[in-house]
Amino acid sequence: MLAFMVGEKIPQDDKVWQLLMTMKDIVELVMAPVHTDESIGYLDSKIGEHRYRFLEVFTHEKLIPKHHFLEHYPWLITAFGPLVALWTMRFEGKHSFFKKIVRQTSCFRNILMTMARKHQSMIAYNLHDSNILKPALSVSKMITVAVEVLRENIKELVVRKFPSQVAVNMANKADQGFGQSNKNVSASTVTSDNRTA
Repeated sequence: MLAFMVGEKIPQDDKVWQLLMTMKDIVELVMAPVHTDESIGYLDSKIGEHRYRFLEVFTHEKLIPKHHFLEHYPWLITAFGPLVALWTMRFEGKHSFFKKIVRQTSCFRNILMTMARKHQSMIAYNLHDSNILKPALSVSKMITVAVEVLRENIKELVVRKFPSQVAVNMANKADQGFGQSNKNVSASTVTSDNRTA
């Protein structure tokens, strides 16, 4: 995304930009759901290129352990398959919730019970607050409009689908499920014999 936003303003031979684009290529390869021997070899070459460019751009910086761990990714992909199936991002996200509780709690007498209760309260709040039981689309205000006053292309579609229909019900606002409201959506429904189609 960054390449599309600012890429044309940066010279192609800029060393920092080339380092960033190499890192982008590495991330795309590591997150790929399928690998071949060629893609693993290409990843290995990109990691070497990234290491070289990093040391070229940041001459006073040393490589950190994460740079070393990155060199093992091609072997890990060969041994275990795509790394995207092994990542722990969701677990780390869940763990951050508990770390925040521990930092905010001043009583450590039974910290496991405290974390369990806070977690259950959070789950109950989210279940109560979410609109699980709401339909996927709910319409509040509806008006009846004659078919002949509709735009030509819409009128043709309605007449083709419902030849005997003389009026349609239209809504100026449709609420999508799960608490999302889309005020700019124009929803129209055709009713025939008291049924919505």
